[in-house]
Amino acid sequence: MSTKATSRSRKTKKNNRSGGKEVKQEVQPPIEQKEQNVSKINKRAKKEPNVSIASNAYHRIARKAGIQLISTKTYYMYDEIVRVLFTQIIRKALALTINAKNKIIQQEVFCNAIYNETGRYPVAPVLSGKKAKLPNFKKKSVKSKDNKSVVTVGRIALQEIATFQKQSDILYVAKTPFENKIKKITASLTKEINALYGVPSDRTYMYQSGVYLIAQSFFEQLLLDITQSAQKLSKHCKRSTLYYTDIALVLQIARDQGGDLRLPVEDMIERIKMQHELSISRK
Repeated sequence: MSTKATSRSRKTKKNNRSGGKEVKQEVQPPIEQKEQNVSKINKRAKKEPNVSIASNAYHRIARKAGIQLISTKTYYMYDEIVRVLFTQIIRKALALTINAKNKIIQQEVFCNAIYNETGRYPVAPVLSGKKAKLPNFKKKSVKSKDNKSVVTVGRIALQEIATFQKQSDILYVAKTPFENKIKKITASLTKEINALYGVPSDRTYMYQSGVYLIAQSFFEQLLLDITQSAQKLSKHCKRSTLYYTDIALVLQIARDQGGDLRLPVEDMIERIKMQHELSISRK
């Protein structure tokens, strides 16, 4: 009887602690399984291109433009467009703020800088507040006449294109990495511009609330227009994949025709090749 009483008392104590539910001890995986999981994560990280903004955002913008396959160097091309374009815009915006004797870069000043450099006047977007989400698409096997399962190629890409093209009031690039990229560019340009205009080198500049949103929406719309025109070139070459050379040709044509968007395409291509070689050497 004493043994039964002790066993009951132990059970009641466990039930009181767990709120009347039986507690299941979590079984930790062995060391070999942990090492395998870590190796899988490292392999995924090596496959993804080393860009400042997440490659998923660029992938979604390309899907919205109607592109099925993307080469790895196009991600580096998108990153170079961000770097070169916003260095020109931020340099102009800092010059305008110094002439106005301000330390805060306002929305109107930033919009004027964008217009002077690109010939487009941006407007603050009206967003729904929703995040860009994708349904979990699965490969459906279609049975042939011989009752053999055949996986349809490009089905998931077409479904992603259809979902992203319906979304109009959603931004695809994450806010924090984009803001960090702009802050990094401003920090690299402040000393140069302060010395050029005779301002003390310790002076720093801040952005008005809403400037980051205007810059992000303008950048995504510009990138979408460039990829849509680059898609026409890939279709003309009878290709479904988008290469960085297509985007470079679009930028070069816009520059040669006397457009306001003037980017150093040759320097960008050399930098992309160097970044790609570095990524291969790290792997």
